[in-house]
Amino acid sequence: MRIRVTSAAHRDLIEAHDWYEAESPGLGRALVTAVDTVFHFILEHPTLPRAVLRDLRRVHTKRFPYAIYYELRDHDTVRIVAVFHTARNQSSLATRQ
Repeated sequence: MRIRVTSAAHRDLIEAHDWYEAESPGLGRALVTAVDTVFHFILEHPTLPRAVLRDLRRVHTKRFPYAIYYELRDHDTVRIVAVFHTARNQSSLATRQ
């Protein structure tokens, strides 16, 4: 199983990193570590979370108010479509599939 991060999800993560880093040096790095932990969880348990929006599944980070939205592709690929702040309206994710 491998992870493929879309350019939109990558931008989400960079923007969140930069915001947290501006708030407190090192906090942006902590967010990236939290997201990486979620990526590892997804690789180990790709089908555990149920679909929440069409075929998108969601896993929340532990420390930060972010959720990673992904879909399973083929038999060996997880496609990360968003690193989304939980206060945002998830209906806008429909355009990312």
